[in-house]
Amino acid sequence: MSLRSLTPKQVTTMLLAKKEQLGISRIADLGPFTTLDVRVVQAVRVTLVKGQVSATTGKGWNLRDAICGALGEASERYCAAHMTAPDLCIVKSLPMAELSRWGHDVSFTPRDICVADELLSNDRYLVPAIEVCFPYHGVDLQHTRIRPHTSGLAGGATLDEATLFGLIEVIERHASSAFFEACKSIGTGTIIDLNSEFSPRVAATIHNLRDNGYECLLFRIDALLPVYYVAILDASNLGPKFMVGGVAAHLNETDALESALLESMQGVVIAAQGAREDLVRFDRSYRAQSSGSENPFYRIRTMLERRNPTRRFESLASISMPLTAQDALRQLLDQLRSSGLDEAYRCDLSQPDMPLKVAKVIVPGLFDSRVNPSRKSHAPATA
Repeated sequence: MSLRSLTPKQVTTMLLAKKEQLGISRIADLGPFTTLDVRVVQAVRVTLVKGQVSATTGKGWNLRDAICGALGEASERYCAAHMTAPDLCIVKSLPMAELSRWGHDVSFTPRDICVADELLSNDRYLVPAIEVCFPYHGVDLQHTRIRPHTSGLAGGATLDEATLFGLIEVIERHASSAFFEACKSIGTGTIIDLNSEFSPRVAATIHNLRDNGYECLLFRIDALLPVYYVAILDASNLGPKFMVGGVAAHLNETDALESALLESMQGVVIAAQGAREDLVRFDRSYRAQSSGSENPFYRIRTMLERRNPTRRFESLASISMPLTAQDALRQLLDQLRSSGLDEAYRCDLSQPDMPLKVAKVIVPGLFDSRVNPSRKSHAPATA
């Protein structure tokens, strides 16, 4: 059951009417570049704020869902780049959030600020704009080591819906960066037996991967929510001979695993097609990957097998899904409290002339330390 109150068809119709404002010149189906059972679409943007990539990507089990994803990401990026300046009267009446756990230098005082709702206390605070806007080109770039980021940026039919999926992404980014930091030395989760009993869609996807010569690794990361890491190696086809991984989180096990599978398969298609100019950041990693048994895929799989148990997927208990995004958000905030986290900020980035709500969620203590390495000491590994 989906927690989205609008269907992909409804979202696509709404956002296609705004494609000129979003700067979208065309929508490209990346086509059958691989034998993977996934559809990947890019919305090509020609009107951009400096620092944005020129295409947003969507993936899905069908073309409709992939188009919806690409347009949704374009909407989120547009709102994050065109944030409305806060009302000065409101700004003067609000305190600054306590930043001691955010990873900024002790002396950092933000010059550019945003208004945020603190979701656990229902109070309002000011937070640094460098944490919210993306891209950010303001003066605070010179005063902190923290870099602008998109962690926690999400859209939805309602503000609660956008907030829920932003919070899920924050948990995912924190869990994945903690996993990559610690997996070489300690146990970080559970390897999933590929012969498990999966949902029909996951079972068919894994069967298709293996039949077409792909190596696949499924790993359930220990986290506040179900978070999965899926690695795929195209070992025998004409595609790139390097490992591609994807991470995703959700409220239940099956949705999280399906999302991680889609994320990793999208990565293979994008790499084979070469449509993202920011892939250059992975150039050294790709060139360093060797063929055959020395490929990092096999080294990582062996390392994880030595440090983590293997379980069948059906042995993992999955919680029942709430009926609405509002209920799910309330439940997830309760989980944050129970885990010892006492702050969660939400900035409303929605634009009055755009059909979807967009939120940016920040949880001090849950950070993507791969984007901002200086935050490692501020991110508890157990959260």
